[in-house]
Amino acid sequence: MLRQLLAITIKELKLICRDRGVLSVLFILPIVFVLLMTYAGVGNQSVASAKILIVNRDQGLLASYIVDHLREEKGLIVVDQIDGSAIQEEESETLLLKRSSAYSLVLIFPPNFSSALQAESKPLVKFIADPATGGSNLNPIERLIKMYIMNVAGYVAGAKAGNTKTSSIDTPISDAVHFARIAPKGMKLTRPISAEEQNVPGYTIFGIFFIVQVIGTTILREREGGTYDRLMTAPISPARILLGKLAPFYLVNLVQVAFMFLIGSLVFNIALEKCIPGLLLVTFATAATANSLGLLIASISKTTEQMGPLSSLILICMATVGGIFIPFFEMPKLLQSLSFLTPHAWALKGFQDVLVRGYTTSAILPTVAVLLCFSIAFYTIALLKIYSSQRNV
Repeated sequence: MLRQLLAITIKELKLICRDRGVLSVLFILPIVFVLLMTYAGVGNQSVASAKILIVNRDQGLLASYIVDHLREEKGLIVVDQIDGSAIQEEESETLLLKRSSAYSLVLIFPPNFSSALQAESKPLVKFIADPATGGSNLNPIERLIKMYIMNVAGYVAGAKAGNTKTSSIDTPISDAVHFARIAPKGMKLTRPISAEEQNVPGYTIFGIFFIVQVIGTTILREREGGTYDRLMTAPISPARILLGKLAPFYLVNLVQVAFMFLIGSLVFNIALEKCIPGLLLVTFATAATANSLGLLIASISKTTEQMGPLSSLILICMATVGGIFIPFFEMPKLLQSLSFLTPHAWALKGFQDVLVRGYTTSAILPTVAVLLCFSIAFYTIALLKIYSSQRNV
């Protein structure tokens, strides 16, 4: 009995070792996943330094005094000049919204900051932040900056009262300085992103792309059974046949997204009423990309056993780099740059442009166009691979 068991074990090991693609992916997948997740900072509870832009329009000295003290604060990197010139407000927004921007927010001092404090006329200090990048992580930074501003306001108030030792804690600072967080031009929302607005679209995208494995398994099983080859000999172009085969999976994706966002609306109170046109555009493009990717992976896989681990490797790596598991703004700069090579990052950007940034339908068209380019590229490569395989038969 032991010999029979050993013989069966050896036979199965030989079968596994013959499929080098499956064997390599089984070892590569956990290694790549560990490297990506560790490098991306998952599980790292340390606080990274925050880099802020400062637009100092103050005609007095108080704002400069505050900026100088902020430079000395650990964990805060202050930038108030670019190439030796003071930063202007329009320029600061461009730098903040630049792809893979390292800046967390913009701090703007008004021209009358010093004089208004001295005249007790309540100057307005503004914070500009992208609501979809930073979220509640910006709150500690804002509190720190406000503390320095309130200290100066408290000192000025104390000096006017004849007591320069008066601390800001004892002074009603809320009556001396106004603070406002505003969104960059073109964005309608100023509140930070919530966990629901990160996770619902993020894991919806993750689910959409798992149609890849279903498509791959279906096509490869038909190929192994001979149905696929007979279908390809029919008097219809392979491109039309493949589009017809992808249509039901595409519909499944649309229902899947509708169900996920319905759950998000009912359970997490995500407001969707004004977002539906934009969400539909992003959904159509994302589902098309996922279906095309499924066809591509099926075209380069030889067996269902090979396709499963290969698709898992590709999908998990894309999701990790694309900001599905780790919010974009928390990833290292290198991964932020690489993320836009994945359709996941563009899909997440599209959903958050609509849900969080409040962009109009026309404003998200460039993002939708990029997703469609991914879809066309995946479909074209898969079609070329299929034509090549048919010629070699």
